[in-house]
Amino acid sequence: MIQEFSVKNFRSIKEKQTLSFVANKRYATGFEEHLCVTVAPGVELLKLALLYGYNASGKSNMILALDFLRDLILEIDETTEKAIEFTPFLFDEEYKKSPGEFSMTFFHEGIKYQYSISVDSERIYDEELIFWPHGRPSLLFERHWDAGNKVSKIKVGSMISLKVADKRILEGNTLEHRSVIAAYRQSNIHNERLEEVKNYFMNNFMPIINPKIGLWRWHSRKFFKNSKNREMLTDFLKRADLQISDLEIREFPISVDEDFLNSLKASGFPEKEIKHLEDKQELEGNALYFIHETTQGSFDLPAEEESDGTLRYFGFTGIVMELLKSNHAIAIDELETSLHPDLVNYLIEIFLINSKGSQIFATTHAQYLMENEYVRRDMVWFCEKGGDGGSEYYSAQDFGLHKNHNLGNFYRAGKLGGVPVLGSPLIEGEEDE
Repeated sequence: MIQEFSVKNFRSIKEKQTLSFVANKRYATGFEEHLCVTVAPGVELLKLALLYGYNASGKSNMILALDFLRDLILEIDETTEKAIEFTPFLFDEEYKKSPGEFSMTFFHEGIKYQYSISVDSERIYDEELIFWPHGRPSLLFERHWDAGNKVSKIKVGSMISLKVADKRILEGNTLEHRSVIAAYRQSNIHNERLEEVKNYFMNNFMPIINPKIGLWRWHSRKFFKNSKNREMLTDFLKRADLQISDLEIREFPISVDEDFLNSLKASGFPEKEIKHLEDKQELEGNALYFIHETTQGSFDLPAEEESDGTLRYFGFTGIVMELLKSNHAIAIDELETSLHPDLVNYLIEIFLINSKGSQIFATTHAQYLMENEYVRRDMVWFCEKGGDGGSEYYSAQDFGLHKNHNLGNFYRAGKLGGVPVLGSPLIEGEEDE
């Protein structure tokens, strides 16, 4: 689970900004067994964090910073000249020329880790991973850019047993734009501790979800491969009052002709895969159908004919099921997109009540969420831009409001920030002659 995430000099984020999942003991609501997870003696982390802010305030950039860090840690690219897709804070000449800084403190398998990295579009300058195996910090590795020799130097901590030959392999694969964890993935070596960290970012730290992602297609593919959870999934759909009683997967043949191959090329499908398909005459395709029960009988609709809200809900049920099956952290941009408020509340409640050690960090404009009795002040965050154009992030608990005060009312009144300051709706000018 994530304890804390910090970022500096990335997109609209100028100065160091920190998002924390540490539970404040002052904000007990009576639902703590569902809202918090004890990851170590005296350390409780929240399952949910909500970020509010007006448009262009920088909400999504905190989500993008998390995704940038995940990709940077894991990405393997054979091209040594590849540029890192990094965007600094552009409203300051000094920051435009400076690297960005990212750090994350997290717990995995009961062990605390702290990862930090400094990077720009050309290279990784510094990288460090510390862990607490016995309650005290110990270095796993650190990496620094030697500008004189134009090489990254790696130091491995004393508590990680790595052979000299393996260390040389790791150093050889640690390119300017490649993280140590990605280099480890590329190397034919094995180390238990590095394996744990690699597995966390690959398997427990999920890619971000934004409104443009066809979430239902992702869930459909997983459903095609494994329909064991069909009963649970159809139960989710029935409870949502969508008149959906069942799901069906129907198979159909796809002719591998010139038009089909050209369409794959146009969509950016890998060239190697296209060449592999050229020898085939036919493929087996899958289609998802929703079975609707009405007073007139049972009817089936292909997924493409369903409403955006139905497909969005179906996609989110897949996310929630993943979060319930095993522990994951996921960031979701604009959580409420295409969903009725009751469905948003329902999905969050299912997640909070039934998950064990998963986390959701979501941006939202849905003020009704902060008014739920189970939502604590330390779960709610706000974002707005300062005079220099830099995004600033702060928690609702910073205001010290009495527990009986309605957070939503204070937010709507503009007393907590994170809302746009709008001009008069009256447009003055000369009347048309």
